[in-house]
Amino acid sequence: MTTPPEEITVICPKCGEKYQDWYRASMNLQLDNFDDEYLEQASTATCPHCEHKVHLDVLVVREDGAWVMGPTSTVDERFAARVEALHPKFEALLEMPPVSVTDLPKDVPKKGVYLLSEGEEHLYVGRSNRIRQRLQEHSRPSADHFSASFAFRIVCEEKNHKATYKPETSRAKLMEDPAFREFFEEAKRRVRAMDVRYVAEDEPIRQALLEMYAAVALETPYNDFDNH
Repeated sequence: MTTPPEEITVICPKCGEKYQDWYRASMNLQLDNFDDEYLEQASTATCPHCEHKVHLDVLVVREDGAWVMGPTSTVDERFAARVEALHPKFEALLEMPPVSVTDLPKDVPKKGVYLLSEGEEHLYVGRSNRIRQRLQEHSRPSADHFSASFAFRIVCEEKNHKATYKPETSRAKLMEDPAFREFFEEAKRRVRAMDVRYVAEDEPIRQALLEMYAAVALETPYNDFDNH
């Protein structure tokens, strides 16, 4: 049996946009001569905001009588399930009323993901198993370029510096420059004034995926997942 088209409301698992679309719960290709393009349209939905495509649960009876769910995603089901489960935590992160590094409440979770923003501009996503201490390290006046890595990155980006492993352009060498050092101290003061949000996440894999999920979804400019 081919069911009639149904109007549906879809919440994009990537960006959270809510939009209207349609699908057919089942299609019988023994009775209806639908082509591949129509099958794709009737069993998927694409977010008009971020163009993320989701595959809907559609039963297709093929010409040979076989019953399949299709079209289906090529992403491993276990990985897809983990990713789909990230969005509620992402929403909780964004919905949290912001606080400041210097006025963290007592109920800061020990492990999880945090977000640093200036107003509506989200700048950096991090993760830690000691969130309170890590946030304080980002902005403590005595923090060095290792512990205050976000402030260091701000200076490198805005002053067009690039730290390398070569002695003449290493992080330590850049910190010997009085002008760079002054910019670094100012960056730490800037971080202390930023809005802070966080969400608890104890499980290491979900924590790592949530950090990347939030950074990609928010397009935070200071996150860099490059390897060395």
